[in-house]
Amino acid sequence: LDGSTVTDAIMTNQDNDAPGILVSLLNNDFSTSESGDIVIVQFSLLSKPNGGASVNIPLSLSGPSGEMNLSKNSITILSANWDNPLANQVTVTGLDDLLVDGDKQVSLVTGDPTSTGAFYDGLDAESVANPLLTNEDNDIPEIIVSAPNSVSENGTTSILNVRLGTKILSNVSIDLSLSDITELGINKTKLTFSSSNWNVDQQITIIGQDDLILDGNISSIVYLNIDALNSDSSYQS
Repeated sequence: LDGSTVTDAIMTNQDNDAPGILVSLLNNDFSTSESGDIVIVQFSLLSKPNGGASVNIPLSLSGPSGEMNLSKNSITILSANWDNPLANQVTVTGLDDLLVDGDKQVSLVTGDPTSTGAFYDGLDAESVANPLLTNEDNDIPEIIVSAPNSVSENGTTSILNVRLGTKILSNVSIDLSLSDITELGINKTKLTFSSSNWNVDQQITIIGQDDLILDGNISSIVYLNIDALNSDSSYQS
């Protein structure tokens, strides 16, 4: 017998590897914040690309603008780092918008992967997960009021500065009143802040009133109350 008289046996080695892209978040953290907290997104492959090919994935953010910043608009996974997520990271940073707008959700959108390896080039955008991230709001509606000086019954005055602590989308109106008009006077009864002057001090002049009574030094209150019917929703409460 020789080789030509023996039938060759054709054998098949079945592959148990499939092309796939894994997306994970470091420490399983899906939340940024307006204080600048970050999320680190990591990428790895299910199997090593054939022939040393790399895999490139375009990245973008989808959701409300001004909430997050993406450190790069694509990620390239080299063949040498196919199973090392620490080598394939992008950073998403929370941005501060100064608005009382609550927590906002933004998606990290992974696009159509490209590769010189046919198996990975055959994947499409739907083959890669799009993590849903949350940017936590850090803004609290507040009225910032300066500490006024004392006034006297001789008619001396003091200035009270008032401004808002956060941006607003519509006007905020504040009604002014006094606990005792025999002790104090004020030069206005309403303040109105807009989206353009929310952080600019508005001044109230406080005037000491002479009551002609020997009653000693008296403490009085200047009340600042939000006009809920005519104010931005974030300040109505």
